[in-house]
Amino acid sequence: MGEKINLYETPYHWNIPYFYNYKYERPLRILEEDGLLGKDKIVLDVGCGDGRMSFLLSSKVKQVFGIDNQEAPVAMGKLLVAGAKNVELRVGDARKIDFPDGTFDLVVSFDVVEHLPEETMEKMLAEMKRVCKKGGCVAISTPNRGNIRSRIWGHRANPKHYKEYTVDEMAGSIEKTGLKIEKKYGTYLPIPIPGVEHYANVIPFKSLFKMLVDAAKNHPRLSETMFMVARKT
Repeated sequence: MGEKINLYETPYHWNIPYFYNYKYERPLRILEEDGLLGKDKIVLDVGCGDGRMSFLLSSKVKQVFGIDNQEAPVAMGKLLVAGAKNVELRVGDARKIDFPDGTFDLVVSFDVVEHLPEETMEKMLAEMKRVCKKGGCVAISTPNRGNIRSRIWGHRANPKHYKEYTVDEMAGSIEKTGLKIEKKYGTYLPIPIPGVEHYANVIPFKSLFKMLVDAAKNHPRLSETMFMVARKT
């Protein structure tokens, strides 16, 4: 697929320090707050990696399927999610998702599109829409190139990323598929001091950084990461 990927050596998503874990799981809490999860829902996690988010979703929905094109994290993920009987992880290509049209109530992808060439990302979005039920939702998180820290200090893209998008660019790519954007969220308001997150897990700063994660919800343009929910009409 030509993507830029993180080398998978350990199941690092399963052992993240408090602040980073709280930030990492923020999209799931937003989905729950918005009533998009439920015991009647069937969900697809595109780019599931080692299945951490799929596993967290599993206690809140009927069934979760996860696909990823990397064999190593999927193999590890199968071991780690073995206790959840309603999670199935598969190796698969996001450009050609191996499920029929309209299979899923909710299709999610967490921090994946930035690792893909733009053409591949567009094919992935089209496939996410195809396998989503009419009236269902597609939800995507990705770094925000226009966050408040980048505006002040200039943006430095992660070298493992093909492209980091602004809120408007990402919304435009999603809407190009015919999906209708319903909500644009943020998941963390970064303090405009590079590297300050080094102290995020230190008392008494933990409460401050937790507050910055919670406060970002209604400020996607300033947030470090954006989270968008679109509906298939």
